Amino acid sequence: MLAEDVRPNRLERAKAALSLVLDGLAGTRVGVVAFAGDAFTQCPMTTDIAAARALIRRLEAGKLPRQGTSLVRAVEHGTAMLARYPGRKALLLVSDGEALRSALKGLEAG
Repeated sequence: MLAEDVRPNRLERAKAALSLVLDGLAGTRVGVVAFAGDAFTQCPMTTDIAAARALIRRLEAGKLPRQGTSLVRAVEHGTAMLARYPGRKALLLVSDGEALRSALKGLEAG
């Protein structure tokens, strides 16, 4: 996520993009799951968009205890968070694309 092929780096660009997405979600419940080799709730489901934005700003590369790219764990964790709430839902995944082939194992069967 710290690659500088986009400015200032992939992580900061992703945070900026997510902030723009949050601008259009006022009044909507959102949550944030950080993931690498495992997935963790960074922000529980909330309608407090400012709080979600603040927690996204605090994300740092390399801070999760298990490194890697597990999209499967991210999808499972995000799906579990969303399952508690009725109505339409969306799960937005943001990844730097590193090690994507191994990260996708397990998603094909679903």
